[in-house]
Amino acid sequence: MLHTNAYCDEHSRIRSMRGLQFLLIAATVAPLLLHGQSKIPDVTVPFVGCESDGQVGPLDVPKGSDVPVPISAAAARRLAYYKAGEDLGVLAPRGWHCFFVYGSSGTTLLVSPDPMDWTIWREYKDVTGPVVAIHHGYGATGSGVTLAVAPLIARVFPAYAAFVAGVKKTFEFENFPSGPYKTDTLSYKNKSVVEYKTPARTEGLGTSGRIRPGDNSISGVAMLSGKMPEPDSLVLSVRLSDKLKVLAPAIIQQLEREAAKLPTPPPPVSPPNR
Repeated sequence: MLHTNAYCDEHSRIRSMRGLQFLLIAATVAPLLLHGQSKIPDVTVPFVGCESDGQVGPLDVPKGSDVPVPISAAAARRLAYYKAGEDLGVLAPRGWHCFFVYGSSGTTLLVSPDPMDWTIWREYKDVTGPVVAIHHGYGATGSGVTLAVAPLIARVFPAYAAFVAGVKKTFEFENFPSGPYKTDTLSYKNKSVVEYKTPARTEGLGTSGRIRPGDNSISGVAMLSGKMPEPDSLVLSVRLSDKLKVLAPAIIQQLEREAAKLPTPPPPVSPPNR
């Protein structure tokens, strides 16, 4: 009996040691596995320089090399980085066409599967098919404020309502619809950044400018950048076919990473009492 008890004690001690070894290994390996899951190694995508035209004529097409981006290798094989001038670039499907337009109110970088140039742009044709576009509104010009910045704030950034009130005092005849579009879905990242989705065949945050409702939904992000009292507005619109929709999150997140490097407005002030 004593021999049996000694054997059982020794067996229990060995099992306890093995359990302790397993816990130590798990504690060491788990953080490494989690770290590997939380950060995707950079891969590269081709750089595509875009033609441009606007207030003072065509600009030089920028040249560049492959761009490192922290996205999956599968997504990288289907995307390229399109850029013009000094503005932000954008990821979009490979093989598409891009065109950059600038003026006193702001800029638009348009990427689509259809060719685009200054002649086509001036025809004012609506874009109802697949597209990736960045609209950058200038907060330092009257036209940029009234056509882009103030309307965006009135729609989705109520914390900055005092800015809109000030614009209305300066431009007495301007009226900015307030509150989100009824059919849009909004997901706020913070007080000045919101991701959105505009359903197919409806007006919404994603259908600004030339981009009109179409057969596919539009997803994207809207944000404020720069410094008060002259913040800029940025709106990314991404409308892809059903086969390419899986690429939308990578496109949106890349713009968010780049825009995060820009100056951001200070904490919002409380809107005036009404």
